[in-house]
Amino acid sequence: MATYEKIEAEQVAADNNLFKALDVVDTRKKIVANTKQHTATATLRVTNAQLSLEAADSAWKQAISDREVAQSLFSNAQSALNAAQKNLELALTEQGLAANTLAAARKTLEEAQQRFNAAQKTLTEA
Repeated sequence: MATYEKIEAEQVAADNNLFKALDVVDTRKKIVANTKQHTATATLRVTNAQLSLEAADSAWKQAISDREVAQSLFSNAQSALNAAQKNLELALTEQGLAANTLAAARKTLEEAQQRFNAAQKTLTEA
């Protein structure tokens, strides 16, 4: 019976080693499952970060485009303002010239009226 007991003891030892190995395998499977879970979470975070980066890049490009449009509008407004200022200066110059012309015309009219009055007086006396 010693051989049977020896075989049985070896079988028990082999079974114990097998259970230990199965425990190690189960532990490793849990580690692998946890690692897969962490990898999936990290992949999701990377994907979300990439989407956020793309959205931020798109917003950045839109902001640059909006700034360029605003600069163009400002430039156009500045040009219109400069043109309006030149037109105002020309109008003021023309107004000054018109005032001078009007004063000269009044003076000429006054002189003509004096000549007319003098001629009429001469006619009346004659």
